[in-house]
Amino acid sequence: MNAALMNIAAAVAYAVLGALAWRAPAVAGRRALLLVVLAAWLLQGAALRQAVWVEGQFLLGVGHSIAAFTWIAVATLGIISLRDRVSALGMLVWPLAALGCLAALVWPDVHAIAGSDRPLLQGHLVAAILAYAFFTLAGLQAWLMQWTEERLLAGRVDGWVSQLPPVMTQENILFRLIWSGFVLLTLNLLSGALFAEEIFGRALPFNHKTVLGITSWLIFGWLLLGRHVGGWRGRIAARMTIAGCIVLLLAYIGARFVAEILLGRV
Repeated sequence: MNAALMNIAAAVAYAVLGALAWRAPAVAGRRALLLVVLAAWLLQGAALRQAVWVEGQFLLGVGHSIAAFTWIAVATLGIISLRDRVSALGMLVWPLAALGCLAALVWPDVHAIAGSDRPLLQGHLVAAILAYAFFTLAGLQAWLMQWTEERLLAGRVDGWVSQLPPVMTQENILFRLIWSGFVLLTLNLLSGALFAEEIFGRALPFNHKTVLGITSWLIFGWLLLGRHVGGWRGRIAARMTIAGCIVLLLAYIGARFVAEILLGRV
């Protein structure tokens, strides 16, 4: 099966799973559905493997970058579901993964990443994709937490809202995701500085990616400090998380979209 067919099959499976989870979040944790998730994830991973890893080098484009971090987000969700009650996040993550598969189909062009045969850059890219995945989950969890809180304040605890974990539990999960993403983003920035020093002779070149990456790091760092010192929670935590995720998304995906799709540059 070629990569396009695998992406189509995975997208359909993710979309069906997301629809089922929206109708009844409780089904998201059932074993039969998790087996379908695993099958879709393996198909998406095989398609990515064909497209982005060739002869020991990374090849990336905007479509496959989106597909890669949604693929990691699905895996991360599955892993943390073993400990925390986050299976309901599947109703947001699985449709997003379906869009990731479609992005790889709509924008299939890839280009070689200079120096991607070097272990340092490979580690940098892995840390970046993992950071994106954790912060994707954090952003979705923040939205879900804020939406749940608004429903509770309005006295509308009906339907699948009643099946979600308590807001306090959701908040604890959110900050565990943020801490994990923050550590990975820190490693990504440090390894990026080392790689730039090695290749270009200067650390942290002044460009949009560096500025936005550091800005998102500062937002999340400030949020974690506020949580530790001032006990920040609730809406302020959710809104800062979403803001940080948007800035981080613009740091690479947004910039690559403008460069590759709108301007036609590599």
